[in-house]
Formats: sequence, structure tokens, C-alpha cells
Amino acid sequence: MSTAPTTVTQDGSAPSRPPLVIGPAPYTHAALTRQTITSVFTAALVPALGVAIHLFGWRSLAVAVLAVAGAYGAEVLARWARGRSLAVPAGPALVTGLVLALSLPPGVPLWLPVVGALFGVLVAQELFGGYGYQLFHPAMVGRVFLMVSFPALMGGWLQPFDLVTGATPLAQLREGAGLDVWRLFAGTTAGSLGETSAPAILLGGALLLASRVADWRPVVGMLATVAAMGWAFGEPPLTELLAGGVLFGAFFVTTDPVTTPLTRLGRLLFGVGAGAVTMVIRLWASYPEGVAFSILFMNSLVPLVNLLTRPRPRKGATAGA
Repeated sequence: MSTAPTTVTQDGSAPSRPPLVIGPAPYTHAALTRQTITSVFTAALVPALGVAIHLFGWRSLAVAVLAVAGAYGAEVLARWARGRSLAVPAGPALVTGLVLALSLPPGVPLWLPVVGALFGVLVAQELFGGYGYQLFHPAMVGRVFLMVSFPALMGGWLQPFDLVTGATPLAQLREGAGLDVWRLFAGTTAGSLGETSAPAILLGGALLLASRVADWRPVVGMLATVAAMGWAFGEPPLTELLAGGVLFGAFFVTTDPVTTPLTRLGRLLFGVGAGAVTMVIRLWASYPEGVAFSILFMNSLVPLVNLLTRPRPRKGATAGA
């Protein structure tokens, strides 16, 4: 029996537009394509990049461009090594490069984002089979690699506008200093390029959630856990949310469609776990910030979370019922 698709109309007459296409199963419908997802993610990151340029100067744009170039170059290099076409879709590399760049300090040497993007994409993405198969978030792998390999160069924290070296809010908290919550919210403090301005992050996050490109569960799970643990251990919850990369990580990294769980409950647990590990590192570890480490740790648990939260048939249900 032939399984070739056939075009017919309901009355059997000559087909008219639009035709009814009959073909073999399965039938799938994807409302959100990869191109759509990467386009919306890119648009959502634009406010944070724009504020970074305003606060830290046009050098921020150079960091972003070089990180994107490194991510794109890594994909081209991997395709060349596999003997495949070098026509690489720009979307995944663009998102990975922007997320990495916005997680870096403003004063990093300009070659550093290239190295971080190359390492993150090659090791965390291409060695797993390419985009869509990676277990760990490439941008966070690149950032952690740079933190571990070049700690001195990753300490280029600058104050906005005057661009002089200054301590980050989390470092000030470690020293017992009080922080101005309004300055934290507005972003006029030292920090990574994309993590300082809460309004820019919230605007981009609202776009992700409103377009349904991102799920709200990991975002709420991470933010609620950070606030709750901050309150439980005597730290101001609002300060813990606004200082450092919690907002940026919650909206733009825990919502990654590839490296997070498939189930709704799993995504909520992913956010809770990321928030808990972040606070453990902040409260008791040597690093003042733990967002990148916590997300990579939860990435490693995604297969287990998917297994534990997979849908199970109801008791008494039968096939075809």
C-alpha cells in the first residue's frame, strides 16, 4: 500500500486551495519553531544590552559582538570538522553569545569573550551532537571556564558612567556593608554587563513569558527560593534578588528550552534547585555568587528530573481509552 501523500477534496473533485493533504502518521504541529524561539530570545536580550551600553560605554557592544563571533565560529569549526555544510543558522550562536557577554564583567579583555564562547559551544554543545542535544548551557559553561581559568581577568568590575574599579554589591554584602535597594534596582552599581538593571531584565523577561517562548515555572521557582532562603538566613530577600545575577539567570538561562526539564513540574523543581544551590554558594562558599554554578549543577540533574516527573497513566486507564 502506498504511503505517498495525496491531495484530495471532500467531494472527490479537483483540488482547490487550500488542499487537504493526506499522508502517513505521525502528524505534528510546532507553534514555536527554533527560529521563532531564538528570535524572541534575542529581542528579549536587547534591553539589557542597551542598558549595558548606556552604563558602561560602547565597549559593551564590542564584548557582545566578539562573544557572538566566538559562538558562531565554534559552530562553523565543528561543522567543518564533521565535513558538513558551513551554512550555520545564526540564531543559537547569537543567543549563546549574548547570554555569555551579558554575564561577563565590563572590564574583561576583548579576547576573553571569544575564548569563552569557543570553549562553551565546542565543549558543551558540539561534543554532545550540536544545538538541541546539549546537556549543559553553553554560555554558563563558557563563563565558568573563564572564572576558573582566568580569575584575575574576570575581576574587571567597573562602576557605571565613571568606569572606575569598584566592588560588586555581593562583595559589599560579604563585608557587611548596607546597600541602596533603589540603586540595585536601577542598575547603577558594579556588576556584569547584563545583570545590573532590573527594569531591563524584567522587560525582556516579560516578552519571553508573554510570547510563551519561556515557561514561568523555573523563573518563579528560582526567585521564590532565593527570597525564601535569604529571609530564613537573615539576609534581605529583595537585596538577594537584585544583587548579582539571579534575575538574569532566572529569566534568560533557566528558561532555555534545551537544557531544562521537559515536564512542567520538572521545570519548577529545576528553578527551585537552582535557587537553593545559588543561596548555598552565596551563604557558605568562597565565591560571592553562584548562579552559573547552580544552573550547571541542575543541568546535570535534568535527565533524572525528567525521569522522576514523567507523566504516568492513571490507574485503571487502558490503551486507546
